[in-house]
Formats: sequence, structure tokens, C-alpha cells
Amino acid sequence: MRFFKNWKHIGFIGGFISLMGTLPFGVLNVLAFTIGAKESVADALLFSFGVIIAEVAIVACCLKWFLFLFRKKRLWEMLQYLMIGFIFFLAIQQIQQIGTPLAQKTDLLASKFPRFFLGLSLSALNPSQFPFWIAWNTVLKEQGLLSERHARNKYLIGIGCGTFLGLVCFIACSQLIDDASGLLESPAYHLIIACLFAGIGLLILFKSFWKRWYSNGWR
Repeated sequence: MRFFKNWKHIGFIGGFISLMGTLPFGVLNVLAFTIGAKESVADALLFSFGVIIAEVAIVACCLKWFLFLFRKKRLWEMLQYLMIGFIFFLAIQQIQQIGTPLAQKTDLLASKFPRFFLGLSLSALNPSQFPFWIAWNTVLKEQGLLSERHARNKYLIGIGCGTFLGLVCFIACSQLIDDASGLLESPAYHLIIACLFAGIGLLILFKSFWKRWYSNGWR
């Protein structure tokens, strides 16, 4: 756990978080997978670069916004509980995705919109981006990992690399696995991701109550 408390490793932490956020069954990763399978790897990579640029820009905006909130103690506490609730929501959402056909998420590919700009626009308009990154920024700020500018820059670079790695995994699956779409539609895949998010939510909730318990002298 010391690794995750050291600001020198903030780039790896950002990369791990963004990689984890890319793995759940969603529009962006499924589109990257489908473009790789039906069009070309080059088009899928262009789509991925568009996704990454928009995501890093959104995280940079979230960092500036939550630094203001951090000075407002009551709002900050409310944000922490909202963050925990959102992580559990992601877990529930994965369970709800069980049985959803892959084809329902690829209708946007019927347009001839350039793949780079398609990725850029879809990532920028993704409603889960802001709460997801505000949630993780909250956790890392509590650990004192985002106080320095150079640490935040490393964090943003790590996020871009993690998202790229996650999308490349989907693109590679589209080329290497014969029934990759069946794998993404399998209940086991959704349950594993749901358990991962639920475990993280429980860990953060436990740490939040543990910290308050000690700070208030409830021993």
C-alpha cells in the first residue's frame, strides 16, 4: 500500500485507474473493438487517440474544479460520499449489462464521421467521465498526491497511457480472439468487473469511516 501513497508513483496510479475504467463493457471500448474488427487497426487507433485527448482534457478540468471544492470542507465531505455511491453504481451497472448484445452499442459506426473525431466527441460527451474522475481525484487528494503541479502532470500522462493500453487490449482482442465478442458478452466478464468496483467502493468506505473514527477519538 505504500506504493499508492507515494506521489512519485502518481503516473502509475493514474495509469492503473484509467486502465481499470477502460475495462468495463461500455460504448468507447466496444467501438474501439468493433472498428478494429470490421474496419482497420489504424482506424481503431485514431479513434483511441481521440478518446484519450478528450479524457485527459476532462481530467485537467476536474482537477482545477475540485481544488476549489477541497477548501470547502462540508462540500468536500458530501463529494466523498457521492464518489463512493458512484463507484457502487458502476458495479450495479455492470450487472445490468449482462445479456446486452454487443451489436446494440455499435450503431454509431454506420456514420462516415472520421474515427479520430468520433472518439474525441464521444469521450467528451460521455456523462460518466466527470463523476468517475472527480471520485478518484478526491481519493488521491486525500492522500496528498495531487498537491504539486509536476505530480498532476505525471498523473495526466499516466491517465493517457492507461486509457491507451486499455483500448489497445480491446483492439488486440478483435484481431487475435475468434469469439472475442462472445467473451465481452459473457456474464463472467461483467461479474468480475462488478466485483472489482464493489471491492474498491467498500475499501474507500472503510477507510473513510476509519479515518473519521480515529480523528473523532471514537476508540
